[in-house]
Amino acid sequence: MNVLLIILAIVAALFLTFVLLKKRKKKRAVFLSNQKHPNGFLKYHKQTKLRIKPPLKESKKDEVKNIVFFRFKGDIKASQKNSLSRIIDEIILNKEEILSALILVDSPGGSVTDYGQCYSEIKRLRQAGINLEVCIDNVAASGGYLMSLSANKIYAAPFAMIGSIGVVSFIPNIRPLLERFDIKPRTYTSGKFKRTVSLTDEATPEEVAHYQQQLALIHDQFKQALKEFRPNVDLGKVATGEAWLASTSLEMKLDLVDEIKCSSEHLLDLNQSANLIEILEETKESGLKKWIKLQSEALLERISAHF
Repeated sequence: MNVLLIILAIVAALFLTFVLLKKRKKKRAVFLSNQKHPNGFLKYHKQTKLRIKPPLKESKKDEVKNIVFFRFKGDIKASQKNSLSRIIDEIILNKEEILSALILVDSPGGSVTDYGQCYSEIKRLRQAGINLEVCIDNVAASGGYLMSLSANKIYAAPFAMIGSIGVVSFIPNIRPLLERFDIKPRTYTSGKFKRTVSLTDEATPEEVAHYQQQLALIHDQFKQALKEFRPNVDLGKVATGEAWLASTSLEMKLDLVDEIKCSSEHLLDLNQSANLIEILEETKESGLKKWIKLQSEALLERISAHF
């Protein structure tokens, strides 16, 4: 009886191992060399799909070029960053078939690390030798502008907000509130600057100065990226944290945008003689999640209407 139980246990363990290995292998096998989109583009990630608009003007088939574009709608955490990375993989994989790439950026910025990743991802397109353009209809400020920097050309609608080249950190101190309820927070660290400015501790002048220095270092990185891709900018004028209307920035010759033009106009112009290919990802949202998202967007729209 004991022998039978041991044999059954071994068989069960082997079966479980086989199932786990098969699942792991299936998960890792993201790219199949014969997997293609309907238009013949190689497909690297299963989530991506294409929407194709053929050229409006008749052309010889072998003369038609492909222009790809995608939309980036940013929030404080750049929640679309992983989708951005996958779409860029698709573009680089098919770069021999592509004339240029266009990104429609709409973001007020947010987390340094998240938008730093977006900047690095988009920079890959430039490094791959792909002609890159960015269109801004509403806002590309702070991290939203940072991620747009590596474009060969930046278009913006006249009332789009751009710039905000700076770093901000807001940390309220709730220690007095806690102490009113006889709660005395304590933080123990090793390392002189492990915790400088926090929610619950009073910072010393030295700690505040160190924290401010960290913000200044991040700001310096932002300015270096700006100088790399837009060498004619005057950092003294633009790296102040201010934001401008795109039309105003052009009048002031700040060199933050290259041309005043809405994305719809630019896409229509490109589609005259080229295949316009939108790359996007299939998303599966529950009915409740979708409803909450729509209601939130409607509320934000009503609030912004009073601004």
